[in-house]
Amino acid sequence: MLSGAERSLLEKAFVESYKKFTKAQKEKADLLIQAVLAGETPPKAPKKQPLDFETLEKQINRFIQNVQEGNYTLQRRLPFKRFIKELDQVKPDSEHFEQAVSLLSDLYFLASQVYAMNPFFIDDVYRSIGISQSDFYLLLAEKTFCSGYSWQNVASMARIACTCILGLDTFHLELPLEFAALLPTPDVCNIAIEECKREVQERLDRLSKPSKNTSFPNCDPEDEINRFCDLILILYIQLGEVEQGCKYYFKNLIVPDRQSKSEFALEIALLVGDDADWIYIYKYASRHGFLSGSLLEDEFEDEFKERLKRQHTRPKDPLPFKLP
Repeated sequence: MLSGAERSLLEKAFVESYKKFTKAQKEKADLLIQAVLAGETPPKAPKKQPLDFETLEKQINRFIQNVQEGNYTLQRRLPFKRFIKELDQVKPDSEHFEQAVSLLSDLYFLASQVYAMNPFFIDDVYRSIGISQSDFYLLLAEKTFCSGYSWQNVASMARIACTCILGLDTFHLELPLEFAALLPTPDVCNIAIEECKREVQERLDRLSKPSKNTSFPNCDPEDEINRFCDLILILYIQLGEVEQGCKYYFKNLIVPDRQSKSEFALEIALLVGDDADWIYIYKYASRHGFLSGSLLEDEFEDEFKERLKRQHTRPKDPLPFKLP
């Protein structure tokens, strides 16, 4: 790009670029230019030494306390990104790895609760820190599962996917879908399903006792129940057990009207299932009256016919072996 440019244009580009530098950047650039003009090797910038873990931990805990006490008024000054980067550099074989994952989890929860803590913050915090909520969740999940897919680890990441406050740019099914994609075997999926069912039942029990509702600070238990139900249906479809998932979903999802249950279930099938899964859920919803009166009833019927036709005309998959 530079070799074919005219000298006058190169000079203009240099001057305009130089104007954009901060004072500190100009000082560094001046030293670099002087060295090049003198025929010397430009000085290398000293490598930034990573903080020792104890110092890093203290800084993060102090930062969390300051946010909780409302001591930040400018969202762009929240140093999430720097702390995430530092914690990401802690290797699994480090003696500090487990604590690093714990601190990363604390930061994730803090980011999701920023809006409730500080009325000055109106933008999506994930835009400010330069990482999407989905990517932040994936980083935390990958670090957590470095120690294995234990019941505790699976339960923890399922709970985080279904209970943390969602950012403005986060699709409501995004975290459950990310979580489900990380599970390597049917056994691990079943662990997640059982844990999600336990979480749902716990919230249903507490909702049945109004005096206990104070157990849910800064959250909506019905919304969390629905998000756990979403994840359960996703996992059942992933296991090829859509019938069980469908029955549980329609029984436990909490929505104002019956039609919404079918709309939400078919949305999940559209994202993670095949034609057979979508058709099964449509038939189940239709048979039990969940589609009657839906504004999308005609649209769903057309989709059903199209998928049914496609299913009947699709060529059969070849056998994985040759018949004798």
